Amino acid sequence: MTRSENPEQRTRYSYADCLRGDFDPPASEGESTLFQTLFVIGMAVTMILFVNVVVHPAATLDPLALAASFPLWFCIAFTVRSLFANRLSFWLFDKLNPGHLEGVGASALLVLVNVCIMAPVMCAIGVTLSGAPAAAFLGAYATTLPLAAAAAYAFCFLAVRPLVMLVFSDVCKPLIARLRQAG
Repeated sequence: MTRSENPEQRTRYSYADCLRGDFDPPASEGESTLFQTLFVIGMAVTMILFVNVVVHPAATLDPLALAASFPLWFCIAFTVRSLFANRLSFWLFDKLNPGHLEGVGASALLVLVNVCIMAPVMCAIGVTLSGAPAAAFLGAYATTLPLAAAAAYAFCFLAVRPLVMLVFSDVCKPLIARLRQAG
């Protein structure tokens, strides 16, 4: 089926819909947790790969070590988002956008606010966990943060956020509806 102007009749969303922030949002606490989980998985995988392959390339890339680091980074990112970053992002977005931006502009601003909160925190944690000596922390942080923040913005805005919205709306929500009907 194709995009319908009536939200009650819509059954499929496109990448462009989701890039504009138009998707079937979570309707319950459980759905919100699922959406947040998908989002954090997408960003954690993307940023682990980016930081380890582009920012700090190793002589030999160890895929097993990268895979082993995922649970730690997922837990850290999920905790940071759950404790304060998600609520703070929406609060700041509402303060910075008193109804002026819609669609792609609003999506771009929301992602920017989110990255401005998450990137400094995750970068500080990453530099700390990398084992850099305390005296080198500021230098490592200052060189990593700009690149990581720019990449996080691009990956989140162009790929992770719209794809998570798409999967959530077109796969998860219909599956949840079928499970509720069957149960």
